[in-house]
Amino acid sequence: MLGWSKSYEFNDTDFSTAIRLTVELMQTPNIQIQWNYLTGVCCDSVYGGRIENIQDLGILDSYLSQYFVDEALTHRWRPLGMSNSLPSYSNFQDYINSINQLSDRDLPSYFGLPENIQQAWEKTTSMDIISYLRNLNLEKHASAALLGDDLHKKLLPFMMLWKKLNQSQDFIRIPTPTPIIQKSLMENFISEEYCYAVTVVKKIHKTFSILNKLSKGAVPIEPKYLEVANDLLLYRVRVRVSSCVFDLCNSRHPKFGKSFGTGPMIQRNT
Repeated sequence: MLGWSKSYEFNDTDFSTAIRLTVELMQTPNIQIQWNYLTGVCCDSVYGGRIENIQDLGILDSYLSQYFVDEALTHRWRPLGMSNSLPSYSNFQDYINSINQLSDRDLPSYFGLPENIQQAWEKTTSMDIISYLRNLNLEKHASAALLGDDLHKKLLPFMMLWKKLNQSQDFIRIPTPTPIIQKSLMENFISEEYCYAVTVVKKIHKTFSILNKLSKGAVPIEPKYLEVANDLLLYRVRVRVSSCVFDLCNSRHPKFGKSFGTGPMIQRNT
């Protein structure tokens, strides 16, 4: 998709929803059309709900500000500097003729983009492909290294770093805490976050302990821990870490009688 940071799956359902909202607004008795309301709904829900990049949200808002204006109802309206204009009469065939004058391709000028945007997109795509192939090559070498005798040597820097990070703290030795009901919501949130943080630290420490034994041949090889070792060698964190925290957030506590911490904690990791 030209102009966007990635390809988004905008579909006919999004379009029909936007059309339906526009028709409903047109049928209201208000003299002035609520363009700001329509822009907000499309930007935050209809189309914006699929967008993951803050810069792309800005692009969407820029497009909507070109179309959802009073000038769009006049024949003088030309969005993004397009040469085509709307017919000055309410003749259906005139509108069909205007549409037929448009190119079969999505020209960059239709989106207010420079003519060389296609070359820029091709360059970015090529760089992504090269980066992907390099990662495949690194992963192949890393996987081969896991089968060698130097696995412990390669994992040692990570384990030493983890040991150093825990020197001034005692989270790995203290009993796993449980949330305590506090007087305010903020205090409850801080208490829950602390409990989850300690639990995650303990899980990471347990994983490093198993990796240490596995690299020395003291325990049988398990595929899931080999994957963790492979990720470390590739300096990569997989979604399983977020899933681990997600599961912790959805654990039930008898004092609360419901899932707690399902607000900021989950939102931060999804």
